[in-house]
Amino acid sequence: MNLPLNNFSNPENNVEQKQLKTPINSIAFIDTTVPDYQTLIAAINPEFEIVLLDSTRDGVEQISSILANRNKLTSVHIISHGRDGAAQLGTAQLSLNNLDKYTNQLQQWKSALTKGADILLYGCDIAAGDAGKAFVQRLGEITQADVAASDDLTGNKLLGGDWELEVQTGQIKAPLLLSQKAQEAFLALLNTQQTKLIASDGAGNDWFGNSVAISSDGNTALVGSRLDDTGSNSNQGSAYIFKLNVTAILRSLGLD
Repeated sequence: MNLPLNNFSNPENNVEQKQLKTPINSIAFIDTTVPDYQTLIAAINPEFEIVLLDSTRDGVEQISSILANRNKLTSVHIISHGRDGAAQLGTAQLSLNNLDKYTNQLQQWKSALTKGADILLYGCDIAAGDAGKAFVQRLGEITQADVAASDDLTGNKLLGGDWELEVQTGQIKAPLLLSQKAQEAFLALLNTQQTKLIASDGAGNDWFGNSVAISSDGNTALVGSRLDDTGSNSNQGSAYIFKLNVTAILRSLGLD
């Protein structure tokens, strides 16, 4: 990927941050559990510093460690999976229920921020429902930043997502992280559960899901059911093929 090393950090590979030639006022953290995160890296504005979060470590601690060595940031962008009132950051799921646990670390973030700085959370449903709105509000209070997050699916439009951050505290001045072209190129959603696969004729003790294979383009899944009964053959076993129905998605969005 064509990415300048002087504004890219990767804790997984122990890449050291080099001295920046020009001031960087915005930073983007990307959880490496996000599918095809490489596409996002290549599309982010080169004026952003980019940091990958190690999926095997506490993401809040990683962000805190990086921000401890930054200052005068006007915006912090975090791309991760999400659900109602929570963001998945590495092994940590930051939520309304555990904000108090991380309060000391989150309060330290404000030392890296300018007054009125923005924190933008890109992840499905993070601001959804009462819990989501309370989470965004409380995070803003702790960090003393303006916070924005989505209350619906975040990601590719064809999958029902968008990149709008509908819930905001304060005045958000930072532009969206990705261009329209980049948003369309990212063919996934930022939710913790992409979809739930269920056997149409499933029964107890079938061992459905005992084995799974997914095509390289992510559009086809082969799911084994080791002890499925087939006709009169008990415990013969079978496999189910699931495909993404792009035509139905387009029709539901009025794009066919």
